[in-house]
Amino acid sequence: MSILDGWWSERHVEGVTGWSIDSDSEGAVDPAAEAASLYDKLEHAILPLYYGKPGAYTEVPARRSR
Repeated sequence: MSILDGWWSERHVEGVTGWSIDSDSEGAVDPAAEAASLYDKLEHAILPLYYGKPGAYTEVPARRSR
């Protein structure tokens, strides 16, 4: 999980190669918005997958290296 910057924005596929933390594409930093995005992503995407389908969760990082 990361913000979409650098090379990762070119190879990122949400939920396949990882998860993005939303940030302003103009480069402005809004810590409150990034924190809200982080917690939302954890609550609604990552933790349900981790606890509900651990096999699928472990496949996400593995797909990145293919």
